[in-house]
Amino acid sequence: MEKINQITEQIIGAAMRVHTALGPGLLESAYEACLAYELAKAGLSVERQKKLPITYGKLRLEEGCRINLLVEGWWWLSSRPSLALRTFMRPSFCLICVSRVVLSDCS
Repeated sequence: MEKINQITEQIIGAAMRVHTALGPGLLESAYEACLAYELAKAGLSVERQKKLPITYGKLRLEEGCRINLLVEGWWWLSSRPSLALRTFMRPSFCLICVSRVVLSDCS
């Protein structure tokens, strides 16, 4: 549990540094790239735009979903500028830990 808390703190700290440095108004891809850089600089493994296959009945979609950032193989992160506007949050982008997942079938 301590390791989970430590990584979570690193993720939040990196997101705060990115937001403080960049401020509002940039494209999601800019925040994503800078956050990936900060996380890697902190020694965390980061994968950007990770393909997540889905199966619907007998149909398998190899790119059913894309994970913005997959950190340490567990934390699935998404930065969403529009969510911040819809929810009236002050930061120009929200960092969302969508899920902690184990992905065994990602390409």
